[in-house]
Amino acid sequence: VLVASSDITERKQAELNTQFINQLDFELSRITEADEIIRLATSRLGEFLGVTCCYIIEVNPSADVAFVHESWVGWRIDGPSIVGEYRISDFVTPECLDEFEAGRATVVKDVMSDPRIRDFTSKYKSLGVGAFISIPALNERQWEANLTVDHPQARDWRPDETQLMRDITARLWPAFKRARAVEALRESEDRYRSVVENQTELI
Repeated sequence: VLVASSDITERKQAELNTQFINQLDFELSRITEADEIIRLATSRLGEFLGVTCCYIIEVNPSADVAFVHESWVGWRIDGPSIVGEYRISDFVTPECLDEFEAGRATVVKDVMSDPRIRDFTSKYKSLGVGAFISIPALNERQWEANLTVDHPQARDWRPDETQLMRDITARLWPAFKRARAVEALRESEDRYRSVVENQTELI
């Protein structure tokens, strides 16, 4: 009976996850601004998973730099903001980096006991992070970003939560990059237009 009921629960959760992705796809398709794409996706995902924080970390592995974009914060509003620039090596071991660069998810159920980040426990604790899932986004095998959710205490993440985050990352990062490319093109066209108009006035 227990097995049957857990099968039903898993099937129901899979249906809910599919509905969530379809709804998010629809909402994202109506947005053209890059930052708004991140804001919408992280807030929807954070609420759906019942986590405290959900955010995109843009990375430059060769420079050992990670930048956290504006983060969605759920019910923990008194915690420190994690937006800003960080050294990647201050938070993960080389083994963890290998995982990210290979495109594999890092699921940490407890920052106090996970051997991969045990040396960095104080860093995570200072940010109010007790457990997290971090999914790397790769472009032509290059690691470019991570979609991350975290929780203030230890948390036994379910496999479907990790899979949902993989599915969202596969949609979110390309959508963000496309929107940012369009914005950059528009800005350069505006600059070109203003240069031409200024020259015309000069003549």
